[in-house]
Amino acid sequence: MLDVTEAVRATGLEPGQVEALVATYGHRARTVLDRARRLPGGLDRICKSAPDIVAQIDWSVETELAVSIQDVLLRRTGVGTGPCLGLDCAPGVAQRMGALLGWSPRRLDAELDAYQAVIRESLRFRTG
Repeated sequence: MLDVTEAVRATGLEPGQVEALVATYGHRARTVLDRARRLPGGLDRICKSAPDIVAQIDWSVETELAVSIQDVLLRRTGVGTGPCLGLDCAPGVAQRMGALLGWSPRRLDAELDAYQAVIRESLRFRTG
């Protein structure tokens, strides 16, 4: 099992971030952290209001075969259920995913529109 204290020291992440990685990935958290340290910006937060890190986007696309912003923000990380619902960081996630998946500008815009529509629908459902 990953030693949280050692991972915090080695990465500079906050304990809560490492704990969130362990909760999400279990024994694979160490592999995600190793990748994050090698990836430029990999240890940066995806969103200021969530513990998730940029390397999780790459992991989701390359290892878990995520193909949409919804998949990354709502299923692979906790960002889409956080305070900003992923709306603050969706454009950055789209840019990163677009680079990884070879999206055209048109596809990138469609992905953002689709994510925003899902969130709008979710809010409509919540408010009745």
